[in-house]
Amino acid sequence: FFKQKTAYEIGVRLVGSEMCIRDRFAIFPDFGKGGPRSVPRTLRALKGWRILSPSSSRRPWDFPLWTRLAVQLVLQGEVLMAVAVLVMFEAYLRPGELLGLTSSSWLPPRANSDVWSLLLFPQAQEKRSKTGQADDTVLMDSGRLKWLRHLFLLFSKQEANALTFPWTYPQFARKFGRAARGLGIHVLPYQARHSGASVDMAHRVRTLDEVRKRGRWQSAKSVTRYEKSGRLQDTWRELKDRQKTYLLQCVDAVERFVLHGKDAPPAPANLGA
Repeated sequence: FFKQKTAYEIGVRLVGSEMCIRDRFAIFPDFGKGGPRSVPRTLRALKGWRILSPSSSRRPWDFPLWTRLAVQLVLQGEVLMAVAVLVMFEAYLRPGELLGLTSSSWLPPRANSDVWSLLLFPQAQEKRSKTGQADDTVLMDSGRLKWLRHLFLLFSKQEANALTFPWTYPQFARKFGRAARGLGIHVLPYQARHSGASVDMAHRVRTLDEVRKRGRWQSAKSVTRYEKSGRLQDTWRELKDRQKTYLLQCVDAVERFVLHGKDAPPAPANLGA
């Protein structure tokens, strides 16, 4: 009999397999760690693969690039998806968490405050987080998306339990990928979560422990694996000056463009160059 080779033996990249498994868990959380239909052998195999082939974390991108990605989505006619990408970055959301948001997820500001909150995995619902938690709350308090608060209000007033972003993950990933290719860059939805944490640490918006709690990571070790503020600076330095200038213009223009349909700043050559 011939022995069937493993994915590791035939040279499949670890990061791709991890992403595939993680995405499946996001779509079908019952199969994730701690779920009623968990797959411990798969998790053990993945752990052994990491030992044989240590993985590197996904590359983080600064906020200006995410605003440009949002602009690109608007150019493709995907205004709601542009908002979704910015929310995912701001709240460190996993793709499955983003696509699970409903009208009841949007908590209005308390008295004497203008800060909206996101309620993830309400206790009243069966679905739980990757770590088995319920009633996780994330404050939208950095000020970057203040201009979206009127949309947040509309989201909260939708029909009960209506999905805010009504796509399947494959639909979301396909349109996201098209926007990324339009910019000439390689970026995946999950990088929004890691980029948000890296940006907040790099700009000292939050402490390490605050980032850990916001990202729903259980340990500081998990945060340091994904938070890469040093790499964030390297990524920014790789861009040409005209590209940096253009991305900063996108930050200034994203509200006018997304909400009011104003013209986007003229684009320079390929951002991935």
